[in-house]
Amino acid sequence: MQISKTVLAVIVIMSISCAVPTDSKIDQLNQIYDEAWQFRLEESPTFATRVGVHEFDDRLSSMAIEDIERRHEKNKDLFKQLLAIDPVGISRQDQINYQIFEQQLSDRISEFEYKSYLFPLTSETGFHTGFARLPEWVPLNTVQDYENYLARLKAYSEYTDQHIALLQEGLESGMVLQKVVLEGYESTIQPHIVDRVEETSRSWTGRELRHS
Repeated sequence: MQISKTVLAVIVIMSISCAVPTDSKIDQLNQIYDEAWQFRLEESPTFATRVGVHEFDDRLSSMAIEDIERRHEKNKDLFKQLLAIDPVGISRQDQINYQIFEQQLSDRISEFEYKSYLFPLTSETGFHTGFARLPEWVPLNTVQDYENYLARLKAYSEYTDQHIALLQEGLESGMVLQKVVLEGYESTIQPHIVDRVEETSRSWTGRELRHS
């Protein structure tokens, strides 16, 4: 019985794909997932706080263009590592995890390439509204907790300047939102402009901060 060259080629490819043990593939994938997770925690300190990781509670994310570019390069490296692993042979659940992570990385890379970082304000949210909710997410039980919170308040000025720089670059390059979608947007800012700091003692959920 003769086997066609096409069928033979398929058999060879399948043999190569199965050459790497499934357990080894899972170990490699888990290493990539762990690397990506740790990187996200370090680069997104407020996200880390929200998921219960408190190593970075005194920091905010850097939105300097060089750091945005650095994160992009890291995402490309993670994507390359992921695609180097053939998901053939792993469980259906692991294949789903693989596909979800692949899509996430692909989206992040595309977002950078289309310069979505030049839109830190949208019709629904913005960096300033997220920061205003910080008291809801951070622990405020110890002296260190409050020192961490104060450190983030001090860092907010630079954080804002970085976002303003992105907005300015967007204006100069024509990357802006349509005016109509931002009508009434000042209402998201006005509540945070107060005469006395004590007037900000409650966050949007009513959590009270302690004033000395």
